[in-house]
Formats: sequence, C-alpha cells, structure tokens
Amino acid sequence: MFCVTTIVVLYKNYLLFTFVEYSFPFISNYGRRCMRCICEASSGGCDIKLSCEKGYCGPFQISRIEWTDAGNVTFSADDPERNNNLPFISNYDWRCMECICKATIGGCNRSLACEKGYCGPFRISKIHWIDAGNITLPADDPERGDAAYQACSLDYLCAQQILLGYFHRYTIDCNGDGVTNCDDYAMMHVNGRGQCFPPVNRTERGKRWWDKYTECDPLGRRLYKS
Repeated sequence: MFCVTTIVVLYKNYLLFTFVEYSFPFISNYGRRCMRCICEASSGGCDIKLSCEKGYCGPFQISRIEWTDAGNVTFSADDPERNNNLPFISNYDWRCMECICKATIGGCNRSLACEKGYCGPFRISKIHWIDAGNITLPADDPERGDAAYQACSLDYLCAQQILLGYFHRYTIDCNGDGVTNCDDYAMMHVNGRGQCFPPVNRTERGKRWWDKYTECDPLGRRLYKS
C-alpha cells in the first residue's frame, strides 16, 4: 500500500508549484538524494517533460515490464486494468510500431489532425478503431462515438493501443511466408484486415509507403546482411 500527499510550495503568498508525492514503505538506504541521482543519470538531467520512446517513458525511462513488476502503480483516478486486456502479440514490438508510424503520411507526425476520415500519426479510420475494440483515453467513454475515436487516434500513446488491439484481433500471415511478423502487421494496417494479402507496393502510393517502411528496417534485415 502507498499513500499520496499533495505538496504546495508557497513563497510570499504566491503559489510557485505543486507536486504529488507517493509515500511507499521504508526502504533501507534509499532516500530523495538517491532517487534524484538515478533520475539525473537516466534522462540526462531528470527531464520531467520526456515522453515515451523506444519502450521507455518519462524522466526515469521506465519500461512496461518495470511498471508491472512495481505493482501497476497508477494515478488515484486511473485504473491499471485500463486497456490492459490486450494480450501479447508475437513479433510485434516498439520498433515495428515505430516503422509503421514513420511510413505513414507525415512521417509519424504527432500533430496531424483528422482529415478525410483518417486521424493522427497512424491515420486511423473509425472502422479501424471499432475493430480494435473502441479503445479510449482514460477519462473518455466509447459512447461518445466520433469524439472518443478522434481523441484516442490523435493521442500518440492511445493510438498505439488501437493498433495493438487491431493486430491482436486479426493477426494473420498476410504474405504467406509461414511467419507472422511486422511485415504482416504493416500489410494489415495499410490494406485492412479483409484484404491484407496483396502486396502494399502494388500501387505508386503503396510503393512509397513500403519504401519508407523497409528503410526503417523493423526486422533488422540490413543488420543481418552486414
């Protein structure tokens, strides 16, 4: 168990800042100074503005496995089970997700809005969102329909959950090589679950997408050739 304490810092009656302190059971020889030094070493100065990249998040660069091992700690208003019913998917990792995003229009531009029925850096359609399980942001409700779909698709981390839900539900060996890996997930993302079998590069637009995807090299083919 742990408790949460909100600390307010005042100077001459002016509010400088507030922060939340999580109080865990006593750990021998572990104090604020130790925590601060670990943070500064983890992210080059303990940058509290850091987002998630390559499977690590925030100023301490915490992985999903570390978060799980720590007991799935969340904000008081959050739920560790939120969108957590998406099982492990074989051969799908942060590198695959990153390459799919980079190949998409805008080169994984997180500021992309909704246009012509597609939203966010992954250009997710509403049908795609529904097929993935109507995944939403923490405080949102799928009953809000278009608004909930757009809000999640525009949020980089929430959009990743949409892809995860979609690929888990419709995993298939699209290229028929006997292995389900990132190539198949990429084909599924571009072609759709019902017609993932045709090569993505069969059209000029598809060729541009596939060239960007292979240049990103999610399966490390160039590494193996060298």
